[in-house]
Amino acid sequence: MTIDFLIEIIATCLVKFGMTTLPMGGIYIGGGVANYLSGYIEKKQDIFWKHFLIDNVISESILTKIPIYILRENPTLDGLEASLLNENQ
Repeated sequence: MTIDFLIEIIATCLVKFGMTTLPMGGIYIGGGVANYLSGYIEKKQDIFWKHFLIDNVISESILTKIPIYILRENPTLDGLEASLLNENQ
């Protein structure tokens, strides 16, 4: 299925990003596509985690410590709204 393949691609890219930057505070996935896919990623976690936790003991021990978050709201618009509200006060 195409969505499964897209989830595999996202997980594989996040592995490379996670191992390069070691973001121990977490990786935040945002945007329209991530928001659309969030339900599929939650339902098909086994596909995501199979590709995120690659078969390397060292990598797996590091990657299990990095939390993954999916932003379901648009932080850009929320931040812009908060900025405008603060500016008008």
